[in-house]
Amino acid sequence: MKKINGIPHDFFLFSGLTDEEFKCAEKLSEFYVQEFDSKEEIFSPTDYKSSIGYIIRGSVRVYKLSMGHSTMLNNIPEKGCFGVAGIFIKDP
Repeated sequence: MKKINGIPHDFFLFSGLTDEEFKCAEKLSEFYVQEFDSKEEIFSPTDYKSSIGYIIRGSVRVYKLSMGHSTMLNNIPEKGCFGVAGIFIKDP
């Protein structure tokens, strides 16, 4: 995982911010780039990070596992994000 500086300017969660607000968000945040192989698990209900994932290249499929079966819930495209709900869960 490689640490980078700055928010991708096309990240929709930060659209509409003033320049001052955008700079403040950058100062208060940490950004990392991490690559994943196809079919590699990124997060699970028991193993997650309080962070937002932003997809720079490729796509991410979201599955629900239940009783030995998996059901695809979503296909998140390039420039999409995931994990937003996780930032509201307090780590133990």
